[in-house]
Amino acid sequence: MKSFTKSVVTATVIAGVVTAQAQTFSDTTFNNSDWTALSFTQGTTSFTAGQVSLGNPDTGRQVSHVLGDMTAIGVAHVFNPASVTIGTGGIAGLTYQIDFIVQPFAPVGVGFLVVQNGRYYISNYFGATQTQWTTAVSDTLTESMFGEVNISMSTVQNTNSNPDFDLVGSTLQFGYFTANSGGPITIQSNYDNFSVSIEAVPEPATMTLLAIPALMALRKKKLR
Repeated sequence: MKSFTKSVVTATVIAGVVTAQAQTFSDTTFNNSDWTALSFTQGTTSFTAGQVSLGNPDTGRQVSHVLGDMTAIGVAHVFNPASVTIGTGGIAGLTYQIDFIVQPFAPVGVGFLVVQNGRYYISNYFGATQTQWTTAVSDTLTESMFGEVNISMSTVQNTNSNPDFDLVGSTLQFGYFTANSGGPITIQSNYDNFSVSIEAVPEPATMTLLAIPALMALRKKKLR
């Protein structure tokens, strides 16, 4: 049975360096209760999203965009268990992964999602055309790589509006984003094996430990 997981790598000392705390959230089951979907639209559109048996393998999530004539839709899919509160020092970056498959001749726009203070931001937005299961993996994404959702016939995001990964006490949620424009048409796509890894900024102790060898070398030099 597939399931979602959360793992935490705690701070450890390796060769005098403190590694930053990291968290990873993943889901290979896509139970409906674990996901929330919110649509952004222009014109008369609708969507459906939910767990299906057609995953990679086993269960996954199927999304259908129903577009009227000359319309646009974007859907934010939020993985409810994936939520973190920004601590002192902020977040260094995010890394995402997801498997997807689309219908022939029916591409879907796909991006990675972060939600902060009721605002939705997407990054690595691309046109998914693969009709066989394909894995999309992001590089480490920083706050400037995300743009706030702004759905129209020609755009999906406002790149001048970004999340704040240094806003201490703010909660971040994560997921993925799907979008289409045009119509009239119904476009279907499937998703599986979602994960997001949160890389924290190294604690001040990291810099302290890094400075110790330099200070020791300087002290030895003075004693000579």
